[in-house]
Amino acid sequence: MRLDMDFKYKNADFAYEPLKMFECSEEFTRGREPTLRRMPDGSLCSTLCTGKGVTDDRLNGNAIGIIRSEDDGATWSEPKILFNHPKRANWASDIFVGGEKPLLFFHAHNEETIFQELRTFVSSSDDSGRTWNEPASIHGVPHNLVPRQGKVLSDGSWLFPAYWSEQRGGWEAFWPSGGKPMPGMYKWFYTCGALKSFDKGSTFSLHGCVFRDNDDPGNAWEPEVTELENGHLLMFIRSDNGILWKSESLDYGYTWTPMEPTDIPNPDTKVVVYKIAECYVMINNTIPDQTKKKQRTRLEMLLSYDNCRTWAKKKVIADVNAAEQEGNIPAACYPHGFADDSRKTFYLAVDCVKMFFLFKIPYRDIITMPNILRKD
Repeated sequence: MRLDMDFKYKNADFAYEPLKMFECSEEFTRGREPTLRRMPDGSLCSTLCTGKGVTDDRLNGNAIGIIRSEDDGATWSEPKILFNHPKRANWASDIFVGGEKPLLFFHAHNEETIFQELRTFVSSSDDSGRTWNEPASIHGVPHNLVPRQGKVLSDGSWLFPAYWSEQRGGWEAFWPSGGKPMPGMYKWFYTCGALKSFDKGSTFSLHGCVFRDNDDPGNAWEPEVTELENGHLLMFIRSDNGILWKSESLDYGYTWTPMEPTDIPNPDTKVVVYKIAECYVMINNTIPDQTKKKQRTRLEMLLSYDNCRTWAKKKVIADVNAAEQEGNIPAACYPHGFADDSRKTFYLAVDCVKMFFLFKIPYRDIITMPNILRKD
């Protein structure tokens, strides 16, 4: 058992009790990207990218599955397939519960061109996620953008950090099934912006265009946004050079500053930020081995008390021994969750590649968290 880790499951150590949400089976051979939310009736719900016989998120056959818990995460239902396009791969990026009814945002793409022909859909539920209505396009914006965790801002508007791919050459490139990318495949890059709604989801508009400098091309994708003061937003951006990047808006997301690097290590993976009590909580993969900059084996909780300018406290919450490769836990990544003020508990879902775990972290642990980093 590693220092400050009280729970062990196979080749992973955790700081909090891991409640198993999902594990792959013969029927569901894939499972990635939880989108944990509490439904209006108090139940918990999460989507997952799943399917039978599929081995990669990019392959046709991936479907949108959903799992539910009626006992606050202690037990979870078997996955139920919601949406499965017969000719395209599917995955979901968010369940938004800030409106009258839950909204599920999901995506379909052709595996041969990966995300270049991406189409985005939204579905709503009238019964707390038990059934979902027929998907439709997001009204008022192009169909190829990916919304992430939605926020209700201080002015009442909705904001979804979003990203999309832009072709900057190699327009004919494709990725044959089971093969390698054609030459020129990586002349397309992701760009970030903000999807906004002022009428509670009846219409949307897209704002901002945040991208890596043309002299230093790279991806800007899977952004996360938090509101620091009224109208002052901070966007953290996944990129591919070992650190997080950032952009800011001072007008509720209409305009954004050019992206710039932070000093926060990140192995090209998702990050999430939540406001809990008087601090901001970031869940981020660090890079324990500088020779393996894409490794997603350590997940940390970082705390900031100065509007995300500095991160004063850090704690490892998941640590995987990748060398052991025991079971289905080669990583701990793609965090997703919510802060529940009524229960004074932070609910966090973690993707352990073919397995999901839920961690319920009491607010008191965050508020009183010592400045501690596990030492090897």
